[in-house]
Amino acid sequence: MNRAFSKIWIIIALVIFIAGGIFAWQYFGMQILDENTDYKTYRNEKFGFEIKYPQGWAFHDLSLIEGVFRISFWDKDCSIECGSVEINIKNRNNKSFQQIKQETENKYSLLLPQALPFKEIEVDNEQAFIIPGYEFVLDIVVVAHEGYIYEISRVYSEKDVPEELFNQMLSTFKFLE
Repeated sequence: MNRAFSKIWIIIALVIFIAGGIFAWQYFGMQILDENTDYKTYRNEKFGFEIKYPQGWAFHDLSLIEGVFRISFWDKDCSIECGSVEINIKNRNNKSFQQIKQETENKYSLLLPQALPFKEIEVDNEQAFIIPGYEFVLDIVVVAHEGYIYEISRVYSEKDVPEELFNQMLSTFKFLE
């Protein structure tokens, strides 16, 4: 009887331990960059946002091409074989978040029918959605703010930007006041 009773307590303790681990993983899962981490801040006053990126990385503002402004971030120690994080910014044209999402889902319906509807998230307290990876893009997070649509993506190459690093950078994306 005592053996059965002690086995039950062991099982209960294991369940509590596992449940606590799952809770901690969900609560702390997407790490926010530590304020003490050696990251640089890219700030763009024209488009009203900032994002942090690793110290050993570089960025390049690409000029406005066909109505889209693009910023690309990549590891300076890596040549062409490394992936990048890119931010494409275009005019919102007075569309609501739901209109943007619906138009995007319609556009990708033949390419990614299994991914519809796109998962909604928040970026700096704004509604956003995720377009799953395809071809040379691993993830695209789309967020609309004021007059612009921001597409933040992880671009494929021989050496991908780790998803964790992409999520850390995304967690630092902030709109300017």
